[in-house]
Amino acid sequence: MTERHVQCSTCGVLRPEGESRNIPTLAGEPYVDGYYCSAHAGAALDAARAHLAALDFEDDTRDDMMPLVSFHALVRARGLMSETLDPPAPGVGMERVRNEALALLDLLRHTRLPIVEPSALCSGCYRPVPASQVRVIPWFNDDLADFVTTFRCGDCVADSLADTRARLTAGGPREVGRLAEFFHRHAITIHEHRRGDPPEAVRPLLELTLEHLVRGTLKLQLGETVPLNDVLSAAAPAPPPAPSPEPAAEPPLAAAEPRPAPSLWQRIRRAFGRAGD
Repeated sequence: MTERHVQCSTCGVLRPEGESRNIPTLAGEPYVDGYYCSAHAGAALDAARAHLAALDFEDDTRDDMMPLVSFHALVRARGLMSETLDPPAPGVGMERVRNEALALLDLLRHTRLPIVEPSALCSGCYRPVPASQVRVIPWFNDDLADFVTTFRCGDCVADSLADTRARLTAGGPREVGRLAEFFHRHAITIHEHRRGDPPEAVRPLLELTLEHLVRGTLKLQLGETVPLNDVLSAAAPAPPPAPSPEPAAEPPLAAAEPRPAPSLWQRIRRAFGRAGD
């Protein structure tokens, strides 16, 4: 299978996973996995180091402990732990925890953190990419004559969305309605369509929604997935039980053997009320 490709968060170029680096990156308050090419990994490490070094644990108006704790939790989950530092980091309390984080960042200059998230296959170039980097977009399927959900990597998404926009522009009321229903399935409701407005009133809103997809300001959710091995190894449903065989017919009762006719003496005894043989 083709090696997974990873898109650099700085330059946007997709490269084989072996040429990519996972660098802890600040996203709001927590640190998360950040993917970079070799040319931009150093700058990402410098940015993380500068941020951690500037944390102020004495300022009660800021919660600077949260980023530091999330950094340690992230790298520990990826297999890099402060207990492995030799020599141990100096300091006490939170200063020691900060120094441990800075030392771990120094290790990352020549140590790779694994990229552990599941993959998704781009339906344009058929390369696997991390699931967080796949783009979910509408695509017109000629066989189904409808807009369907498809996955695109960063290299393929622009051309595919251009095709979808061209289909919408050249299409009639049916294409407008089907694309609006596609977005409705992805929890994006075009109110004018649901209200029954004419297609020409709905079309500009769909074009605007597609523009948000192009810019990346709107991202459709990938949805729940399971590893391929789980799908392939899933047990087939048990066949329905075979119908029970019909019960065999009971054999006919044997005819009772005829009793012998009573003797003369037996008939005389019965005549005088003395039954018995």
